This record gives sequence, structure tokens and C-alpha cells, in this order.
Amino acid sequence: MLQSKMSPNTIYIALYQNRNGLQDRLREKCGFQKPLIKNDMDELKEFVDSVTSNTDEETEKTLFNVQIPFSEYSDILPCATRYKRNQSTRLYTVLKPYAWTDVINDAFISQHKLPCNFIYKRARVSDDTSNSKHFFTFQARCKDCEEDLFGWCDKKPKDFEPMELSILVIDTRGREHIHTTKRPLMGTKRLKISKELENNIPSNWKRQNTQNMEFGNMSLPTLYRNNILSKVKQEFVDKQLGINKSDVIESLVDIKHNSQAGSIHSIGCDPLFVHYWTNHQLLIYKDMNKSYCRLTIDATGSLVKKIHRTSVNLLSADIFLYEAVINEGFGQFPVAQMISEKHDIITIAYWLDMWLKSGLSTPNETITDYSKALLGAISRSFCMSNLREYVIKCFMVINNQSNDLPPCFIRIDVAHIIKLFCSLKSLKGTRNKRLKEFYVRGFRLLITSTNFDDFKTILKAMMTVMLSMTDGWQDGNNTLPNPSEKCRLYLLSLMKDIPISVGNVDENQSFSEDKDLDYLYDCEESITNNKDVLINFINNIERESQIDAEVLGDRDSAYYVPELIKDLKRYCYDFPLWTAIMKDKFDSPFIIASSASVESDFNELKNQILRFVVRPMTADRFIIRHLHSIEQNAKLFRSKQLRRNHLSYTMDECNNDYNELDNNSLEINKSTVEITYNILTDNEDSTKICSSPLANELSDTKSNNSTDNECDIWRGKGTNPTESFSIENIVKPKNRPTDNEDSTKICSSPLANELSDTNSDNSTDNECEKWRGKGTNLTESFSIENIDKPKNRPTDNEDSTKICSSPLANELSDTNSDNSTDNECEKWRGKGTNPTASFSIKNIDKPKNRPTKYMDASPEIERIMNRSTRSKYDMLLINGSMKTPIKMNKKRYLISNTCAFDSVTTLITMAITDSKYYKEFIDKNTTNVFMTFCNDLAKNGTSAIIYKKRLEILKNIFKEEVGITGVTLIDAQCNVMHIVTRLLMDIPSATQINICQDNMCATTSENKSATIILRRSNGYENLQLDLEVYTKGHILKCANCESGLAQCTRVLHEHLFIETDSYEELVFLTDFPSQITVEDKW
Repeated sequence: MLQSKMSPNTIYIALYQNRNGLQDRLREKCGFQKPLIKNDMDELKEFVDSVTSNTDEETEKTLFNVQIPFSEYSDILPCATRYKRNQSTRLYTVLKPYAWTDVINDAFISQHKLPCNFIYKRARVSDDTSNSKHFFTFQARCKDCEEDLFGWCDKKPKDFEPMELSILVIDTRGREHIHTTKRPLMGTKRLKISKELENNIPSNWKRQNTQNMEFGNMSLPTLYRNNILSKVKQEFVDKQLGINKSDVIESLVDIKHNSQAGSIHSIGCDPLFVHYWTNHQLLIYKDMNKSYCRLTIDATGSLVKKIHRTSVNLLSADIFLYEAVINEGFGQFPVAQMISEKHDIITIAYWLDMWLKSGLSTPNETITDYSKALLGAISRSFCMSNLREYVIKCFMVINNQSNDLPPCFIRIDVAHIIKLFCSLKSLKGTRNKRLKEFYVRGFRLLITSTNFDDFKTILKAMMTVMLSMTDGWQDGNNTLPNPSEKCRLYLLSLMKDIPISVGNVDENQSFSEDKDLDYLYDCEESITNNKDVLINFINNIERESQIDAEVLGDRDSAYYVPELIKDLKRYCYDFPLWTAIMKDKFDSPFIIASSASVESDFNELKNQILRFVVRPMTADRFIIRHLHSIEQNAKLFRSKQLRRNHLSYTMDECNNDYNELDNNSLEINKSTVEITYNILTDNEDSTKICSSPLANELSDTKSNNSTDNECDIWRGKGTNPTESFSIENIVKPKNRPTDNEDSTKICSSPLANELSDTNSDNSTDNECEKWRGKGTNLTESFSIENIDKPKNRPTDNEDSTKICSSPLANELSDTNSDNSTDNECEKWRGKGTNPTASFSIKNIDKPKNRPTKYMDASPEIERIMNRSTRSKYDMLLINGSMKTPIKMNKKRYLISNTCAFDSVTTLITMAITDSKYYKEFIDKNTTNVFMTFCNDLAKNGTSAIIYKKRLEILKNIFKEEVGITGVTLIDAQCNVMHIVTRLLMDIPSATQINICQDNMCATTSENKSATIILRRSNGYENLQLDLEVYTKGHILKCANCESGLAQCTRVLHEHLFIETDSYEELVFLTDFPSQITVEDKW
């Protein structure tokens, strides 16, 4: 309309300022009311007020000086930035955006401690300082108190000099209570803090950044809240991980086809599962599977967060991490992973099938815990059968009923199976502690059994002991033990004498045939219908044990636990899974099945790799982190693997070289096992002797003097499994010795004398075995880099000998040998080698086996079984001297020395428990307070109310004393008779009835006695006769008429307390008769 003659801004300003009356005419035309116009006096008053207030504010403002180091100023150096204005742009010089505000504010706040949250704006930098008063200026306003800030820098800082700032603002110190907000965290500072939080948590960061605070001050606006810090950390981590989507499933699909392409193989959304493994993992597993490969599989939780589904936020099930881990002597490494919220056999088997589909073969051995889901999935994927069929196949193989051996050896981890057995209800509790020691060690014997006959014998012995109510001897002469006693002693001898250790291998051990299972040979069913064969085998052993258990002995058996049979049978139905009986059938070198490698990998993942990460986390974040750590570990593991393979290859090459030299130039010295290279010329004899660990292999085994010093070759290889050698260079001498010259260079290896028998003419059983085609030593590693013959030879008739003994030469050699010389070196802590020797020996410490409670042999088992199990807490009443004060009626009481009271209470309480007649008698006598107390204790047991009732009873018979601390003290020290006479007078032990015979008197009197005193005829053996004499009637003088005679009779009651204080001899419980009859009633 205006044909671009006026811009919109020009029109706006003209209307706003009412130029040419445009605003008035527009209001009049549109019908808008005109604003009220203040008179001149009002305008003058407002002007004066504003000037006055501005003057007051200016007087309240304080000038602060701030220094900023040049290192920080260099981060915000002025830069040219182009700003767009309308259709054009203009170049301005400004401080570095998103950085200068935090640098200036942090320096100002840290130096002057103002609580204001300043929001900065308009930092103007002058390019030409000669035409400007300040180098740059800036403004800010507090978000809480709305106070304005103005700051400036007068001159541009020189290089390496601090920047001087002047800031004019009201001093708000002391008004911290109105300042609650925090500064925005953005730009360069946000990135810096996010890097600091990468391996830290927000709360720790806040604690570490309180150095500018003083005690009693409120937190500064630069000390950010935890939620802000957490968000900063999350954004930084997500950027590093490459996560761009908030939805977990979409993010997983995105990283599957982008950053982790080729590593994530399958994704399921409902139920959630992710299969992932890298190509490097496949390569490492294939290399490991060339020899005997053992795989361990397990699952763990608390790593992956549940996901939300649908609009009502339904939570998924728990998400577990499944891992398959291999292990070598230098460490463990995972080869396949899965996270899944479904944990059944089909899901786990699908994961293993997809892993095998990547071009892999099944492992030789797989170990897991006693999870039927894992066992079933492993059996289905690796053995193509269900778990029960696998167990039956193994059982038929060890009984020589079938040759159908499954392709994979499935085993259960020893720690899990022992933990399950220890957790049985029959073995829990303090009372069963000795039973647990015995039966768990017996179960260990079953686990380590490598022979089927041994397994059956041990199982039958354990069942016999469990089912037998008696043990001991069958005859009175103690010459014929019953079967339970025989089995118990047999198990104890095995527990003491069998030295089972983890990793002990005996390749020559063979299984014996089970000749006693005739019912198996008569079985005509096919293997598909033989699922009850194993159950019948276990039940048959139980029946035989039951027959033996019925043979009585002369004492009760403390090992009688019939309820344990059911649990033992349940485990034995799967015994091929957790015993070592199938070890030789699968050519396994391991007696003990351990899943420690996968447990160790889980521990490393949780406590080292994810140490600074909040768990549980979302699935996408976890998988990316896990894959990154796997790739890093793969490089380290592959490096060790290649080094080991190269070492093995070098050993094989050296063996071939030695074998070529064997027929012409190699001689074996029987006493020192020396390797001799003979280079013969005319009248010339030059010898170089080096005793190596391969001396026995280098010898001529077809020699007449050869004996049992031969290596057991396993899978075509037979180097010593206890030592590893790297021989890089063996050079023949360049110069020949002259006539009649004998030059010898001798070097004894650390195991030279160990490999030879210096005290006998023939070598003995120094056999060595090679496992997995390698001969690495677990304790020492040798690197023989260079063995050269000397360049300069000695002259005629000269015998020059160089002898070098290794660090262990003196320990391993026979000092009484005839060939020993004086040129031996003193070795201290493996040091002191000959400086002229050309050996480089690296010692590798032998790994220490972790101490175990049940897996090791226990020679002190009998002492352990006889150890007292009495506990001071396993009693009816605790002595008052061991109790804390009791509060009653707003007073505190402390009773001491309640031994006598507790003894009488225990006697009566046990009598109530054991005798039904005595319990009925006590129930009728409800008036006696002490009897009521004992009855309550027998019915309800010990409680706080019982101790208060004890206090009420003892208060009435003992004095009270008030201590210094205000606690009332009661000393209940006395003997048992005092307690009985004070508390049981109305329920006496006996009553004496006196009837006067004089007709004039005819008085009848009764005397109740809480205790009785007996005249013993022969100790306590004739207690029955002494009681009859005590109750027999007799004549006494009448106490009433004093002239007549009274007939005296004594009546015994339901309980008897017999005084024994007058007798000092030592009496055993066995001296008392086991049964007494009183008046033909009790």
C-alpha cells in the first residue's frame, strides 16, 4: 500500500510516538478511548521520586575489583561474529559466546561470595581502545532480587597478565535467604562439567566443589542441583555412545544398522531379547576350539532396566544378561551374549542355535549352574536332545550299555551344587552343624568320584548312615561293627586321606565295569523307554542301604537323618551332570567343574567396567557399553593368545631341530641330563652341553638304558606341561678347536636335576604329560635367546669349561653327586646367576588355589565332628549377670547371680515338658507363682515377659540396693535349697504326719518339707531302698503332751528335692538309678 516507502519499524515508531497525531486519529477512528493525561504536578512528583530513588540506588552500589588469570581469559578472547539485521549482516567483535559469562561470573562469585544469580547480556568490545573509555563492558541482572550489575575492563590485558575487571553492584551478602535459583549450565562449562561427571556421580561432584563455601553459608548459585548434573552427564554419555533416539527399541534398531553393524544379530521387542557378539569373539572361539574347549554359561541381573510398554506404562519382566565365557590360563573372555526378559529353554536354546549358526562347532565341555532352563537349552543346542535323554545316554555309556556318547560334556558347577546341598532344610541350624560337616564332605566325595564303582559304594555308605538309627557294635565284645559303623568309618577315612585338588588330571585312570547291576543287563527296553533306568538304579541302592541300616548296633546313631534321603536321591537322578564319572569318556582333563570364569567376568563387568555407571540402565546404553568393553578386551586377549600360539609353534620347531640332531650329535648324561653337541674333526673334540627341560624327549627312547622317562603324548603332542621354553637361536661355533683340545660349555637348566635321578643308574618315573598341545609351565617360563659357542678356542691340552647354574640349580641338583664341582653360584631368592650365561629366565608365580571348606581333604575331620556345639544363647534362661537392666514400674533393675534360680527353673520346666503326669499336676496347682512361671516358660519359651516375671519373683526373696547410677541392684546369690524352700513350701517334696497314741492327747500334726534328707546306705546306687526306709513308719515322742508316743509316717509327693550339700564326693549322673518307684504310683 505504501509501495515500500516506509518500513514497518518506521510506521511502528511513528504510531508509538504519536507523530503528526497519527495515534490520536487512529484511536478516534477505531473508537478507542484516549489514555488519561496526568497533570503537570503529578508528572513532576514522579520525576522527583525516580531521581531520588536512582540516587539512593547509586549510593548503595559497591565497586568490586576482580582479577581473571590469563589462562582463563584466553578461553574467552574476543572474536568477530557476524550478526544478521533485516536483510543485511554486520560484523561485531564480542567475547567468545557461551563461555565468557561463566568465566566472569565464576571469578566474581568465588572472590566475593555474592549469593546473586546473575544473568548476563550485552558484552560490548571496542576494537579501537583509543576512542573508547573501556576495553569492553557488560551488564547483568539477578534473577532473584533483580539487582542490576554493570562491569567493565579498562584496558586490554597483555600476554600472560591477568585481566582486571571492575563491577558495580549492590552488595547482597547477608540476604542469602531470598536467593534460591541456580545459574544456567550451558556452553563450554556444561561440556567441562559433563567430562568431569563421566566417571563420577553428581553427589560426589557437589561435595568436591564445596571448597569456595564456608561452614554456615548457603550454597552458591554455581553449585548445581543433582538433577541438572545427571541430565548433563546423560547427554554427554549418550553423545559418546551415539544414541540419538529416546525409545529403547528404536535406538537398538538404529545402532544395529549403524555403529554396531555386524555385532548385534537379533532383536525382539515383545518379549525383549537381543543377541550380540562380535567377529573378533568368533575368531577367538574358533582358535580355542581347535583343542579341548571348555565353555561356561550363566546369567545375571541388575544391569538392564525394565522397559515400559503401551499407554498405561506396563513394565516388562526382569531382564537378564546371559554370557558364554571361555577360559585359558591367562584369563577369561566372553564369546556370546544375550539380554532377555524371557528365561525359558526355548529362548536360551534359540540364542545358542543362532550363535552356532555363525559357523561355529559345539564346545567339548559346557559348565553351568543347576538351572534346568540353562541345562535344557545347552542339551538341546549342543547335544540335540533334551536333558533327561542326555542323562540317560551318559548313564548307559558308563554301564557299557551303549556307545552313543553325546557330542558335548555338560556339567554343573561344583560351587552351585555344594551350595544347594548345604541349603537343605535337614542340614540347617546350629544343632545340625556337625551333621552338615559330615554329609557335605561325603557329598564332595560323590562329586569328585571318577569311577562308577566308587560312586556307588560311597552313595550306598551315605544312605546307610542316614537311614540307620543305631551304630556301634553288634556283639558284646566290640569286635563286630554293624554296617552303619563300617560305612561311617569308611567315609571318614576317605575324607581324611583322599587329596582331591582342582585341576588334578590322571589320564591313565579308567572306569571299571559295574558288575552288580544285573537288572540293567536284563533290561529289554530301548533307550527311548529307559528314562526310569537311572531312577531304578538309585532306588536299588536305597533298598540295599535300608537292609543294612536295619542291623542294630549298641548305641544310638547321631547321624540318623532319614529326611535327607529324599533330597540326596533327587540330586543323584542327575549325577552324570555333577560328578566326574564321565570325565574319561569325554577325554576331559578337568576333574572339577567350575564356572568361576563366567562369575569372574560378571564381577569384572559390574565392579570395574561399569563402576562409575548407574545401574540398572536402559538396554541400548548397556549393549553399547558392553560391546565397547568386549572389543577392548578382545585386543588384549588376542595378543596373549597369539603369543601363546607362537610359543607353542617355537617349541615344536625346536623339538624338530633337536630330533634331527639326535642321531649324530646328542648325548644324554644320566646324572646331569646334559645336551651335548659333538662337532668332531681330526683329533678334535669340542663339546657344548646344555641341560634343558626337553632332555627326556631328546634322548633315544630305543636305547637299552631307556626306562620310564617318556612323555605321555596327548593328541599328538607331548611336551612337559610344567615348563615353557622359547629357544630363539642356537648357533654352531665359527672356529674349530685344535688337536687334543676339549672345550666344554655347560649350562644347567632350572629343572635339570629334577628331570634326572642322580642317585640311581637308571632314570625313574619322571613322566610328563602335555595338555591342549602345549607345555607351558604354571610356575616358570624360560626364554633361551642365544646359545653360541665361543669364538676363541683354548690351546692344546687345555680344558676350558664354562658352567652356569640357573636360579634353582642348587636346590634341584644332588649336592652329593660325584660330578659336582666348585664353580656353583650362590643363589638368593632366585638371583645370582652367572653373568656370562646366555639364559634369560622369567619366573611366573604359581597361582594359588583358593581355600575351600569342603573340597579339600580334612585329616582333622574327627576333631571337627567332636567339637562342642554348645552356645550360651541356646538355653532356657540367660543369667541375670549377662543381661541388661530391666525396666519395670519406671525403675530399672539389674539382677545378678541367678544361677540357683535358673537351675531349679530348668529342672521343673524340663519335667513339665517330659512328663505328662507332672504337667497335669502343675496345671492343677495354679496358686503357686513359681510353678506358674515354670509352666509359662515350658509352654511359651523365653521372652522379655519371662525375664520380668523372674524379676517379680526374686524381688520378694532378696534385698534391693540402689546403685550410683540409679539402677536397683538385686543380688540373687544363694544355693539351690534356698530357692526350693522359699518358693515351694506349699508344694513340698514330702509331708510328715504325727498321730499321738495317748487317748487323752490324740493330737494329729503335719509337717511339710520342701526338701528331704536321706541316710544313704551305699551312695546313690541304693536310692530306691533309702527312700523306702525314709517313708517307713516309726515312733516319736509326742511334741504336744510330751508324755505320750506319736506314730510318725512320711508321704512323698509328685517331685523330690533331695539335699546333697553334706556330701562332698564327686558323683556322676550314671551313678544314679535310671528308674525309681514311689508308693507303686510313680
